Amino acid sequence: MGEIRGREEESYALWEYLESLRPATEEDLVTAAVEAWTLTSACDFRPVQPDSEIESPFTLLGYIAHNLWEIDIEKVQGLIPRQARDLLEISLRWADYFLSPGFRARYAALPRGFVHGDVHRDNIIVTAGGLKLIDWDNARIDARLAELTKPMLCLVEAQRYFERIDRILTAVRRSAHPLNEDEERIWPQVLLMQYVAADIFGFFLMRTRSYSDDRIRRRFANSRYLMRPFVDEYGLHSPPK
Repeated sequence: MGEIRGREEESYALWEYLESLRPATEEDLVTAAVEAWTLTSACDFRPVQPDSEIESPFTLLGYIAHNLWEIDIEKVQGLIPRQARDLLEISLRWADYFLSPGFRARYAALPRGFVHGDVHRDNIIVTAGGLKLIDWDNARIDARLAELTKPMLCLVEAQRYFERIDRILTAVRRSAHPLNEDEERIWPQVLLMQYVAADIFGFFLMRTRSYSDDRIRRRFANSRYLMRPFVDEYGLHSPPK
């Protein structure tokens, strides 16, 4: 049975390779973000109470809540360039805010859906019939803003970053599933949650020695450089009082 299963997996991988006509582009990611939002919103779930499944380790908020304590702050500060260390402090202040009872209640009250959770270019297959999302390992029930903001995070190195974010938002607002008032107010904070979660994943790689110190140093230097324009653009230097 193992041999048969292996052949099936190989055939499936070969089919995906043959169907992939070209690598996914930044434009494809914008398109996939809107398509994933539509799929997520169509599978609508009622809001929940804080401290329920919305804070399981597999949701965006739950990932931060369950992993923030593992950060070795002193080591991280030693790896991040001095001129970017203020952004680490901003990230940690926001992490504390995200775990506050008030924000947890607001996050739990957001519309939810069945979220793919990892929409980025490497998970987009370009076929003759259109775009196809692969790698559903992170799929879950979560706030649908978690679906919308992950591809925004993955566009940080794109040319005209804010223009592409605006295109995603405009398309979503004109869709059959527009943002509600709460989502309009809070989406920049949820995107900042994606930055914090990405940092925590970097801390995990550091702790497990999955990356060399030099590679981690480059990763954090890059993320800090890309985070600054976003923080400045939306005035997110400090959480609300």
